[in-house]
Amino acid sequence: MYDNIILKWEWQDMPEIDFLEVVLPCLLKRTQYVHENGHTAYRGRFGVFQVYVNEKVVKLDEGSLCKYWKGNNCDTLALEEVEEALKSIGEELGLPLEKATVERIDFSTNLEMDYVPSCYFPLLGSYPRRTRLAQENGVYFNTKTKTFSLLFYGKIEEYKAKKYEIPEEYQGKHLLRVELRLRKKAITQLKKDVVYATDLYDPSFFLRLLD
Repeated sequence: MYDNIILKWEWQDMPEIDFLEVVLPCLLKRTQYVHENGHTAYRGRFGVFQVYVNEKVVKLDEGSLCKYWKGNNCDTLALEEVEEALKSIGEELGLPLEKATVERIDFSTNLEMDYVPSCYFPLLGSYPRRTRLAQENGVYFNTKTKTFSLLFYGKIEEYKAKKYEIPEEYQGKHLLRVELRLRKKAITQLKKDVVYATDLYDPSFFLRLLD
């Protein structure tokens, strides 16, 4: 199911909303930037997400939808939970969800294995038209532009390396993470036009990802 996502709102699609007035009060640890053109922008924390905002754009990135809703991403989200989580984001930020375009999707699951995940990495072989990159805790398959990446890695090992608290129900388990990362160009190939946040909990769009 979905994990990391990037959503983007543009003022031209909702000129009645003052992005700075609406979004800034929602952000913690705000940092202000003044660009060369004199325009002011801000970056801050919204839950587990980083948010960038100026007069024309709001971009929500660098965060896990699953962590936002469930507190960790060892668990996975059901489709109805994706809808609940995204609607919550829209309501908290005061922005219309149906106007948010999707610029990144991480689609993932955890497989409980009998042995540590590293035992399985040599068995993964190669992937046509993808570069195989062996990592300390996994194997990545990337396109040249990195618009499409397929990852296999140890989820518990990642938690330990980042000093995250491992949920009790996963302690002592061997979780092999399988993760598909799609950037904007790859995402739009799943649909004829722009992909919106509301598409993420549309069953027909979800089935396209599974294909």
